[in-house]
Amino acid sequence: MPFRFTSKPWRRENRHSKRISWLGRRNDGFSWLHLSRVYDDRLLGAYGLIALGPDAKAAIPALIAQLGDHNPDLRYAAVFTLRSLGPVASDSLEALIKCLKDSEFTVQSDAILGLGELQQQPERVIPILLRLLEKPQDPQHSAILRSDALWSIRQFGAQARPAIPEIIRLLEDSEQNIRSEATNVLICIDTNAAAAVGINLAVP
Repeated sequence: MPFRFTSKPWRRENRHSKRISWLGRRNDGFSWLHLSRVYDDRLLGAYGLIALGPDAKAAIPALIAQLGDHNPDLRYAAVFTLRSLGPVASDSLEALIKCLKDSEFTVQSDAILGLGELQQQPERVIPILLRLLEKPQDPQHSAILRSDALWSIRQFGAQARPAIPEIIRLLEDSEQNIRSEATNVLICIDTNAAAAVGINLAVP
């Protein structure tokens, strides 16, 4: 399956503002339109692989290798593709865990989301995500990365029950969005535990 990431330079913009514009992606699948302002042919290659779905399996080793590139934009293109492929990219689990220590917060963020998309080895991944809730690698973007970690924990459903004590503790977090996210996670993974701490499970 021929594919390549070009070496053509691409436009830069503030990574924090880019990340804010990406927050809507969870609600509408891949939602590629929100990337149109900043991406050129590098991510067009990524989109092509994502569109292939299971047929992109052969490209996974090359994408994993790209995560070690010195160019942060190229690393992001690779982690974005792996995250978007979900279980098809199950072989990338180790590489995504390593990306949690990347110097670029956008790479960290998609690596965190990727752990939820892959849904592999919950007994290993859930504790990693819980540690990120305590101390994200990038303190400047702590709220976003902690929210990403909660979202990924939620994807494991009932398999995330060992995280319940920590999730309950986050119901008293100082950040409103973390409290809200923790509430949703608890409802998703154990309705009995949610009801026991007074969460209203009735549908409005």
